[in-house]
Amino acid sequence: MLQDAGFNLYGYVPNMAANIIMLVVFALSTIVHFLQVVRYRQWWLLLLPVGTLAEVGGYIPRLKGHYHPTLRDPYVATMCLLIITPCLFAAVHFTVLGRMCTLFPRKYTLVRPVLVMPFFVTVDVASLVIQGVGAANAGTSDSAEAAESGSTIAAVGVGVQLAGYLLFFVLFSIFYYRIRRDPPPGLSQMHTLMIATMISSGWIILRSIYRLIEMGEGWDGVINNTEWCLFVFDAVLVFFAVTVYNIVHPGKYLPKKFSWNYNPDKDGIWWENKNENELESPPVAYPEKPLPVKEV
Repeated sequence: MLQDAGFNLYGYVPNMAANIIMLVVFALSTIVHFLQVVRYRQWWLLLLPVGTLAEVGGYIPRLKGHYHPTLRDPYVATMCLLIITPCLFAAVHFTVLGRMCTLFPRKYTLVRPVLVMPFFVTVDVASLVIQGVGAANAGTSDSAEAAESGSTIAAVGVGVQLAGYLLFFVLFSIFYYRIRRDPPPGLSQMHTLMIATMISSGWIILRSIYRLIEMGEGWDGVINNTEWCLFVFDAVLVFFAVTVYNIVHPGKYLPKKFSWNYNPDKDGIWWENKNENELESPPVAYPEKPLPVKEV
């Protein structure tokens, strides 16, 4: 039996039409992302359709909330899903950067490429856990004090995510600047993915800023109790972020199979291209310096 809080948990009556629209567009994006993953066979990119499907799951309970805004379970479900789901997209951004860094010589990256993905994914998982705990505590609390405590915890999680994203954006910008200043072979096909990733991550950064401000106000704040803010600063921004990857899918550009190699002359690591994706030209592998020929 669904628990009735006895008051409107949303602070408004969820708009049926707007929530159906967001549900449908995320469902369409899910289908496209899944087909793209199957086509390019890069299974780690299932994070994208799983994330967009979770967005769909976040808007379904709001339809119930339209008729029964006092029911606690649908409110908790929608709040938790919509708050933590972008962490899945963050994991994709971080992984894309980590893999792109390994395609080119070490001189282009501020830190060693092998450290990029593990560090940022760890930050992402930490923010996911903190946000989930905070959102669940706030949604199931029976007092204003407990709700504010949960809001604070969730805000810390969003803050961790935002800090990680800003650091990611700085490293990515430096990486991009260095590559544009001294273009290496094989850059042309990666340039499109670089721009797409910067745009997609930029939308999530803006969304995280909104969520941080919202949670800073608390669950009784004006932002949290104003529905159009959710659609404009969360739903639309997240949709833009995932749609960018529908248009420029990472699976089309990143090597499908790889092996780690170390080149002492380049002081870096790159992916050995064994990609079966339909590329106009494969990424350039930086060859080992040829051994000197001994004169007889």
